[in-house]
Amino acid sequence: MGYEDEGLRLSAFKHRGAKLNRAIFEILSVEGPLTVYQVYKHIRERREFEGKYYSVVNRRIRKLREQGYLKKVGETRTKAGFQAPLYELTAKAYLALLLKT
Repeated sequence: MGYEDEGLRLSAFKHRGAKLNRAIFEILSVEGPLTVYQVYKHIRERREFEGKYYSVVNRRIRKLREQGYLKKVGETRTKAGFQAPLYELTAKAYLALLLKT
């Protein structure tokens, strides 16, 4: 069967970042659109991710957006006065969560 099955696989839950991807997906599915920093704060609340750096979460979110799992839905003003993008899951991400559960 070889390469025929490859079309059905979703790469979000393979490789090194699989656990972090799943956590990001779960947080965004429950909380709705969030900024990277808000996702990071939720990630740090989980015991297995206590030591994760903001830069790792930021990099993972940017990669998921490039792959089509997340989309930018707006911006919000931060306490520091900057505009931060809000991200939410796409249909592809919900499908990945559904198939992986």
